[in-house]
Amino acid sequence: MEAEPEVNEEPVGTAEAEPEAIEEPVETAEAEPEVNEEPVEEVEEDEGISVQDASDKMSDEEAKASVEVEIITKPVRKGGKSAIVNIQSLSKNYSAGDVVNLESLREKNLIAKNVVYVKILAKGSLNKALTVEADDFSLEAVKMIVLTGGRAIRTKNGC
Repeated sequence: MEAEPEVNEEPVGTAEAEPEAIEEPVETAEAEPEVNEEPVEEVEEDEGISVQDASDKMSDEEAKASVEVEIITKPVRKGGKSAIVNIQSLSKNYSAGDVVNLESLREKNLIAKNVVYVKILAKGSLNKALTVEADDFSLEAVKMIVLTGGRAIRTKNGC
């Protein structure tokens, strides 16, 4: 049986050979990067990446390192409110490649007009790559965004 995976690795083009080759090498650290690439594609086509999938595929440290920081100038609004937006809402209301930010969230009526601070939480699943610009993220939300090929950008006020 040990010879079969070696034979299957050479004709990678066959659909039947791929699952057998994936099952056995998962135990070795060297095969994990190859395995991680394929399930992300399957996840995008199906129901999306869940919180559990994200936790299994990315550590908290990797998620923290994945968050980009962008200094922006925000108009100061007195009485501005905070809002929480769940990943599921983004998945339902945006297309792959879209940019999610305060303005687009307002346009889609996902937040009130007086909201000036948004935090993204990982409730639900995400099935597309999005660029998400927000004031804060849960680590699980960052993992979901990054694992689907998107970007998590934490905005900071430059005023």
